[in-house]
Amino acid sequence: EGNAPLLSTGGSGDLLAGAIAGLVSQTNSLLEAAILAVNLMIAAARKNSFLMDRGMLPSELSQHFPYLLKRKF
Repeated sequence: EGNAPLLSTGGSGDLLAGAIAGLVSQTNSLLEAAILAVNLMIAAARKNSFLMDRGMLPSELSQHFPYLLKRKF
């Protein structure tokens, strides 16, 4: 979707794995949790799309998670 450069930094995979683990405990479905986590990461990257000239730190992504989860992104 055009956000791949933003997500191609060290720690993004760790953040994704943590998001999946947290969501699987709420959904009881690994597949559903993985799909939700990927969409959460994409939504967080879009919130910081002004940083297109560099990748995003995991902390820059995760700071948007609470807001996005409340809104059901």
